[in-house]
Amino acid sequence: SPNALLEALASGCSVVSTDCPTGPREILTKPEIGRLVPVDDVNRIANAIVESLNEPTNRKLKQDFIEQKHGFKQWIEQYLDAIFDRKGKKPT
Repeated sequence: SPNALLEALASGCSVVSTDCPTGPREILTKPEIGRLVPVDDVNRIANAIVESLNEPTNRKLKQDFIEQKHGFKQWIEQYLDAIFDRKGKKPT
């Protein structure tokens, strides 16, 4: 799973991603969530970045989408469980 993409969306950021073999296409299922461009198409990537920077972003829409589709809060809890034990200390 492309964690940086999920984290950016959960933060409400605008995203541009290449359509690599695993992950981004399954996450960016709506154009208003983020732009998906072909791998190795430098012009399309550049244009998508410029377009993204010039448009207002709807942070709440992106955050709600991630929460509904990918269970972001549950994902964070699982991530924290993997790093910390129940007492909040780093595992030995």
